[in-house]
Amino acid sequence: MNKKLIKQINMLALLTLAISLFACTDINKKITISNNTNKEILLEEDEISELINKGKKLLNDERYDEANAYFNKALELDKSNKNLYLKIKDIYLEANRLDDAYFLIKSAISNNVDVENMTKIAEEISSKFEIIKINDSIYQDLEYYFPNTVTTVINNKSIDLPIIWDYQKADTTNIGSFDYYGFNAEYGRKIQLTLTVKEVIYDKQIGSIQNIYTINGKSYIDVDLVEFYWGTETASKEALKDNKILLYDEDGTPYYPNGYYIRNNDSELITYEISDSCSFQLLPNDFLFLGYELPPSSSYTIPNTASFNDFKNYINLYTPYNNEKTNRRTLCWIELKNGVAYSVYRQFTP
Repeated sequence: MNKKLIKQINMLALLTLAISLFACTDINKKITISNNTNKEILLEEDEISELINKGKKLLNDERYDEANAYFNKALELDKSNKNLYLKIKDIYLEANRLDDAYFLIKSAISNNVDVENMTKIAEEISSKFEIIKINDSIYQDLEYYFPNTVTTVINNKSIDLPIIWDYQKADTTNIGSFDYYGFNAEYGRKIQLTLTVKEVIYDKQIGSIQNIYTINGKSYIDVDLVEFYWGTETASKEALKDNKILLYDEDGTPYYPNGYYIRNNDSELITYEISDSCSFQLLPNDFLFLGYELPPSSSYTIPNTASFNDFKNYINLYTPYNNEKTNRRTLCWIELKNGVAYSVYRQFTP
């Protein structure tokens, strides 16, 4: 055998031995790592089980915050473990802690754990919550704004929940009660608003205004309401019912003087709110008492537009006046919409 061939055989043998030794070393290393990892996993699982057991015991003792802390520690050790979330969720549900179970599943979704399934579970838990109910009312054809928040109690704490409504606006064209729904995703709460749309009621009263004033940005009038009858025949007929002294014309027919009659059987004052857009009117002669010249008018019995301040100054000028039961100088018609005055104007009395 030549030397060259022998040299090649020796080199091949050395190479084979080196590969064998390297392979053996790697296998041993892998075995060592595998054994250590299994040990770590077992230790971690034991720690998680211990934390969950402690949390469960605290939950049974109604020490809820401490129980939550232990469950959170368990999750910190394995945030991606779907079964761990489900296990703790079941513990919460058994203890009737629906909110804690909901928050837990929401955290699983936030951690991107089995999102599709966890979303279904969150919806299922949410459906078990009691619907938060709100009642409100508004008059027909007015614009209604849904509340932005609702206050409720969750886990014995009062919380203001922001609401996302299913609707852009409420329909107030029809009279009746209508339900609208909203949702708060953070707490899984469904909100039901029952809106009662009320009929718009118009009314018209007459009386002596005894006071006009403003409180907290809103204005009011105190009124002594009366019955007012205009026209000689009508006034005389009503005065006769009250046994009032009448005059007699040449043929002996009784009549009440001045062509009007005021009946005031109740001097209790009624208070009306004045709308921000309320219009006011005074008689032409009323402006004279305020220091103005007579406004141009075809008749001094027809009221003219007055500012709120001028109207208020005039009322204050003549209340009270000579202790009259019915002050003719502040006798006004009051037009009301849903109990709020939108027009106030003086009644001429000769």
